[in-house]
Amino acid sequence: MKRLKTPAGCLAILMLLLDITLVFFLPEVIAVQWNQDGVSNTASRWMIFVFPLLAGFFALYRGNGTAKSSEKIRLALIMVLFGCQAAILCNALGLINLCAMDFRFAEMVVLLVAGGLLIFFGNRLPKYVKNYYCGVKASVAYATDDLWTKTQRFAGKVWVLSGIVLMLLAFLPVPQTAGVVLVVLLLVIYLPRGYSRRLYEKHLSRK
Repeated sequence: MKRLKTPAGCLAILMLLLDITLVFFLPEVIAVQWNQDGVSNTASRWMIFVFPLLAGFFALYRGNGTAKSSEKIRLALIMVLFGCQAAILCNALGLINLCAMDFRFAEMVVLLVAGGLLIFFGNRLPKYVKNYYCGVKASVAYATDDLWTKTQRFAGKVWVLSGIVLMLLAFLPVPQTAGVVLVVLLLVIYLPRGYSRRLYEKHLSRK
């Protein structure tokens, strides 16, 4: 239980205590997801316990990376969960009205946050040693330490550039924002894996 005493573990416990304290003040059904027309999908108020459960899993999960890097990743993931939990709780309690929020403003915030996260984690990717917890986990990248390192370095550049594109997209009048975001996400997912596969084939040809 030492992991629950880490910052990630403490935040997970805080999320659980927050839900226990507020759950009976919530309506039976709460909004959990909104589209661009302000229409929300709903769920039982008890679904808010999904967030601390996921946070607890991340806090207790043992990765194969260094303890320091794994703890930072766990904390970052739990902070994202905490942000989602806080938004749903505040909306359910009437502290904010997400349905009345201007869609363009909300889109701008999402793009800036997503872009910022890609830049942040893109800068961290080259620092990860070979592990099964964080980093671009292309199957062939595990063949050698050199393949892993080169894959993470290339992926880091792709992530940073993609993050910059998303942040610029937040301020540009692009009519098909969703299409551009989809292309960026596909590049983030598949470009590093294609690069890793190419390196792996070169590695095999030298044998």
